[in-house]
Amino acid sequence: MQKSIFYTTAMAFLLVSCQKNAPQDAVVPVNTTETSNLSLGVIPKDIELNKFIFNPQNFSWKAVDEYYRQEVLIKHKSDSFYNNLRKVTIATLVNQYDFLQSASINQIEFYANELMAIDLPDPAVFIKVMDRLKGHWTDQKIQAISNQKYSETQRFIQNNLNEPEKFLQKEGDKYEAIKTFAAGISQK
Repeated sequence: MQKSIFYTTAMAFLLVSCQKNAPQDAVVPVNTTETSNLSLGVIPKDIELNKFIFNPQNFSWKAVDEYYRQEVLIKHKSDSFYNNLRKVTIATLVNQYDFLQSASINQIEFYANELMAIDLPDPAVFIKVMDRLKGHWTDQKIQAISNQKYSETQRFIQNNLNEPEKFLQKEGDKYEAIKTFAAGISQK
């Protein structure tokens, strides 16, 4: 019995420590059915996305795309972790699979629009998608969308986060990269 209590206490302490130290876009396992208190970027540990994250060799980007369109957008739309799941799924698609190299421009545009709809998208993912659209979208369009997204993220941070200054101190450079990317686009 003492072993069981010790183990449970140790696991709870470890879980809380991991959550406090996790980066904003980390997938931190949460062993609870209550999801209304999940932090930014956190999704439940039993979510199907984890099979794509932890076993990318067993899937193609098309499987992740299908999961996003059929499961995330439809099945999880009313879940409190919906935006977290959207953000993490798109980041997985872009960072772990050959999506940007293999998908059609229409498919990439779909995810560009999805990223625009997310309050705090992963800045590196946003930039990768916008960069891939060069030559297909005008430089003016990419620059305008990037500047708009930068402004929207700054407003969201100031108006919706408990400690915006602390967040910007830690994560601000990542979001400034969107502004820098937009400024670096040459106007033809």
